[in-house]
Amino acid sequence: MPDVIGFISGVLGIYSFVATLVPPQPESPFATVRVGVGLSGTPGEDGPLDDPQGTIKSIRIYNNNQAFLSASSDNIFIEDGGYTDAVLDQVTTQQAPFVQIRNGDGEKTCIASVSVTFADGQQRGWDGTWAQRFGITWYYSGVLVTEASQNTGECLWLDADVGTIFIFMPRFSPVEGEKPDEDVRTYVGTRGFRAYNFNDATGEIALPRSLDTKKRAAAAKEPDSRLVVSDRPGHSAVKLCDSDTSWGPSFVSLAEGMFCNMETRELLPLCVGELTEGCFDVENAKAASGQRARSVEGTGYSHVIEWTTDNS
Repeated sequence: MPDVIGFISGVLGIYSFVATLVPPQPESPFATVRVGVGLSGTPGEDGPLDDPQGTIKSIRIYNNNQAFLSASSDNIFIEDGGYTDAVLDQVTTQQAPFVQIRNGDGEKTCIASVSVTFADGQQRGWDGTWAQRFGITWYYSGVLVTEASQNTGECLWLDADVGTIFIFMPRFSPVEGEKPDEDVRTYVGTRGFRAYNFNDATGEIALPRSLDTKKRAAAAKEPDSRLVVSDRPGHSAVKLCDSDTSWGPSFVSLAEGMFCNMETRELLPLCVGELTEGCFDVENAKAASGQRARSVEGTGYSHVIEWTTDNS
């Protein structure tokens, strides 16, 4: 598994991807790109969630001089919490350090990870924890990203605001002995990460974005009707509500004992023991989901997604 530079628990560091985030070694001269999507649901009495998270228009790879090498088929569907592998045929055995992900027309897709395995077995990886630092809309992914712990990452929204991302994979896969650069600005640009307004890679977005731009980007998106309940210590409802660029379902942090209404950005403690007023009743909201009934706070949910430490 490749070592990846990312923000586990909010701290920039180097860690190893879990095996499921990395594609198998292809036959020469192919390269395989794996794109993972966040917001996975936990199976319950009604079965797993079936609301899809979007269609990728295409996955493309380029050589070190940014010359085009190969592209996937068009319009690849990626299910909630799943991934897709694109085996890309190349005329030459050149490595493909540049990977481009183009979003489907009118889709909203939360990208949790991008990884590539070359014919010679070398691997590179990138994860969605960079979205918040670059000023791009983000959410918790609910997908395990590290081998040694129950850490889950974040995901980056591809939508009408950001339609294409272009990643120089080696910048986010450190060489032995390398230490991360604390200045995120060194990770953007030609030899780093780029984002574009449209899915045809036009309209490059200057990164990191300014605060005003971030506020407009998050405010322009319609509310998500689901509710996420997580017991993971790294998932903070306060952080989610306070962020100018977060977007997604309303969120309950059991570890924190807090609820974030993502539509209004209101924070409430959870109803526990004698605390029955001015709080959020998780059990009532879970019981009401599926019938689109309203909780005591007047918020309706189409589904409840549960993320626990023994599953994702």
